[in-house]
Amino acid sequence: MDADAIGLIVGVLAFGVILILLGRGIRAPRSVAAVMASRAQLKRYVINNPTGGGVVDAAVLPGTGRGYFREVVGESVYQDALVACGADAQGDSELSVILAPEPGAVAVKTLQDATIGYLGSEDARRYQPMLLELQRRGVVSICGAKLFGGLGEQKTIGVWLDLDEPASVAKLLGVE
Repeated sequence: MDADAIGLIVGVLAFGVILILLGRGIRAPRSVAAVMASRAQLKRYVINNPTGGGVVDAAVLPGTGRGYFREVVGESVYQDALVACGADAQGDSELSVILAPEPGAVAVKTLQDATIGYLGSEDARRYQPMLLELQRRGVVSICGAKLFGGLGEQKTIGVWLDLDEPASVAKLLGVE
């Protein structure tokens, strides 16, 4: 096995252990093959079902690979939920969030089902068809988020997502 393959395996295992230790609601990957799947495949995890009634499959939506560029709006209303994530104690922190389609909107929620904001109206309009199709298939949509602020001069905590363009995400997940 070459050094790149070993590095990838160690990284995936470390990421899984960190998620479990942080208690973000992710229990365990269904299989190592699912975690190691290519970016073009649906990655499945088992998380606590936000709507109750056991567990559901969750798809980790691909990001840009360049950082957190998709803005979340309305976070000022959800500062208590963001503080509960530990954001104010850590400053900038990363976590996984659920994108939950609602009538005319897309809520951004913690894995514990606490709303922390919404996609802007234009982003919601573009992402909602794909998210609704995944929801119809019984799959919860998850992506990476970064919380900014909460310390020093910037008391308000903001949220940005690492989420690729909707057409790219839909094509990669086969929900065009």
